[in-house]
Amino acid sequence: MAAIHRASGRSYGRERIHRQMHDEGVAVGRERIRKSLQRQGLRPVYRRPYRVTTHSDHDKPLAANLLERRFDAWAINQAWVADITYGTPSQRGPP
Repeated sequence: MAAIHRASGRSYGRERIHRQMHDEGVAVGRERIRKSLQRQGLRPVYRRPYRVTTHSDHDKPLAANLLERRFDAWAINQAWVADITYGTPSQRGPP
């Protein structure tokens, strides 16, 4: 089990290890695999897929750069800033 886990780049968990062992003709249960992995301290490393979050290729108007990178020496209430990020509902998360 540890060799399969290592050969997969540590990405295989209980289900994939079970499937591979079954394909190789080794009869072992999922619970035994789970306990063995736990006993050896082996956990799969899940890598999230890359998602594009910025869409710069659009025809929408751009706001003027009024600050011109001047971030200091402002008097109180002379410059207010905000950041609004738009995305699909699945990208925004819960309300």
